[in-house]
Amino acid sequence: MKKAAKAAELNGVPRYFGDWRKLVECPYIDALAIALPPVLQPQVAMAALRAGKAVFCEKPLATSLQEARELVSAAHSTKVFGTVDFIFPEIAAWQEARCFLDEGGLGALRHAVLVWHMETDGNRMSLEGWKNHTAEGGGVVNMFLSHSFHYLEWLFGPVTSVSASLFKTPNDPHSGETGAVMALTMGNGMAIAVTASTVSFDGEGHRLTVYGDEGTMTLHNPTADYVKGFTLSARRREDDEARRQPVFDAIDEFEKDGRIMAVGRLASRFLDGLAADGPPPKPDIDDGLRVQILLDAVFRSNETGRRIDIPVPDNISA
Repeated sequence: MKKAAKAAELNGVPRYFGDWRKLVECPYIDALAIALPPVLQPQVAMAALRAGKAVFCEKPLATSLQEARELVSAAHSTKVFGTVDFIFPEIAAWQEARCFLDEGGLGALRHAVLVWHMETDGNRMSLEGWKNHTAEGGGVVNMFLSHSFHYLEWLFGPVTSVSASLFKTPNDPHSGETGAVMALTMGNGMAIAVTASTVSFDGEGHRLTVYGDEGTMTLHNPTADYVKGFTLSARRREDDEARRQPVFDAIDEFEKDGRIMAVGRLASRFLDGLAADGPPPKPDIDDGLRVQILLDAVFRSNETGRRIDIPVPDNISA
């Protein structure tokens, strides 16, 4: 309670709470931003939805598919919306990449390769915490590839199957995986190879390369900032070399962590949605459930050593 009071005083916030339940019950509160680990998020989000309050959630939505389904059911039954913090479609280079694909810039798509190799501060310094434990929402799959599943379906349509192998650094005492290798099959027939690691010192960063019968396109961010620094380049058959596409994004000029501005764009739509009568702003809580379905398939594939087929919901075009 003392910490809440101090933070409220420093930031000029008129009301503060030492218990999240009191916050949910407050009649002056219309919406909640839930900045909690995934293992704790469902309890708070469920209470808020049942109280008729909109929620701005972190990803992944939960640590189990059942919890995610219950949250979506509550949102539908109470007709209260939720937004989930999937930030990559907020980045200008990613938006330009989608336009390029939608316009047929690569011709018929063949396959794609996603590489996300970095070293997190937690792994570099061997920090203890929930981020090192899969059951609490940590590990490379929950923390990073949850983003990837969302943006891959945003770019290419539904994932229809996954084969996954997860691993961690030798002698790592934590339960959370630090690496993943997987193969995805998409509804449009293309395949995507994925490799990710959070223990890659001097890794190449975040790179998505898409191959079509008329060209190749690459999104790449070699920096330590997960949002700032993306470039978009493409080469068509008639080009002598790959050409960097000119893309301006105010995020790249932001002095602090790029995630702050990307989340701010989502938060603005979330707030606009509170006053609007139309559909909830995307990405919504149903998108959070969809990603949870894909995460569940990854873990089942790793446990069984088998490919997992994934049904395509009616609201996603194949």
